[in-house]
Amino acid sequence: MRRTRLVLLSLFASVATSPLRGQWQLTADAGASRLQQTGIPESSALTLGTNFDAIGERGWLRVGGLAAHSGTDRWTAQGLVLASLLGSHGRVARWELAGVASSFGESSELPTLSGELMPRVRFDRGAHGGAFGFGAGTIARDRSWNAFYHGQADGWLSWTNDQLIATVSGVRRTAAINTVIASMATAAHPLSYADGATTWRHEQGVFSLGATAGVRMGLQGITGVDAWGSADAIAWFTQHSAVVMSVGRTLDDVVRGVPRTRYASVALRIAARPRAEIPKRVERVGARVTAERAVDGRQRVDVRVAGATRVELMADFTNWSPVPLELIDGVWRLERAVTPGLHRIALRVDGGEWIAPVNLPRASDDLGGVVGLISIP
Repeated sequence: MRRTRLVLLSLFASVATSPLRGQWQLTADAGASRLQQTGIPESSALTLGTNFDAIGERGWLRVGGLAAHSGTDRWTAQGLVLASLLGSHGRVARWELAGVASSFGESSELPTLSGELMPRVRFDRGAHGGAFGFGAGTIARDRSWNAFYHGQADGWLSWTNDQLIATVSGVRRTAAINTVIASMATAAHPLSYADGATTWRHEQGVFSLGATAGVRMGLQGITGVDAWGSADAIAWFTQHSAVVMSVGRTLDDVVRGVPRTRYASVALRIAARPRAEIPKRVERVGARVTAERAVDGRQRVDVRVAGATRVELMADFTNWSPVPLELIDGVWRLERAVTPGLHRIALRVDGGEWIAPVNLPRASDDLGGVVGLISIP
């Protein structure tokens, strides 16, 4: 349903960072919406959603579901599985293979099923970067199927507590072919269009704000220009629970089979794991990290922080396991073999909160984690 577009926009940004409090998160949202959907009269609806996210050094996975009930016999539901497999860091770029499978259905109708694979090339440059790719997939609906082709280019920029994401994509869907009798004609014609969108995200303490705006230009089978947008606000009142408010308008998603929707909702979110707080400015002062090659071919990571009695480091090259550092001549040091390229790193000083070093670009992910982005020579 309405979350599909936001999930696809944030997929490439999420695999660029990792959470501090573990590598997975499970959340459930229960709330009420005012929903207006194509083919259904405007009505109030009870909603239930759930997401499972897992992030690792070489991949990312999200499994999600959303259901809305408005009336005795009226249900609308969607399920999504998104996954990404990442290649090793190169000096210039790295490859990525992203996949999406979805199902959308309304009461008394057969569900629409879709699947897509997209090879991509990513360029990570610390606080900014980009990616582009071209994919293909299929849609099954009403006992017929359509092939579609999807090209996409993305760019992102992070600073302090904010992240900006821009994406441009083009979609072409072929005419439908009946799967029972291939010679039977159907009413589905080829469609093609181009989309452009920008997403902004801000994290500040217990509050999170986000907004997305996009525009679509029809190329074949779609006329004119149309627009969509959304906004959400999240307030965490404990480490495991938050109030989520959202409002928006989506366009038809011909790839996922989701009709256009207008909505306004408020929900209670419950998280299985604690939300990692963004460190306060005073907590980040003085914690600085540098990296260089050691004489034996290994890499050396040095941490300089005043007044510390114990410093721990965890990063993608430690498999996100905390490693105590050794104090040598006033510098906290770790020496080990590390693959050159961009890596994600976090520090803990004297048993406190995990923080991002003050001298590194910072990035946040869907799970609320904050990390530093360091280039290992």
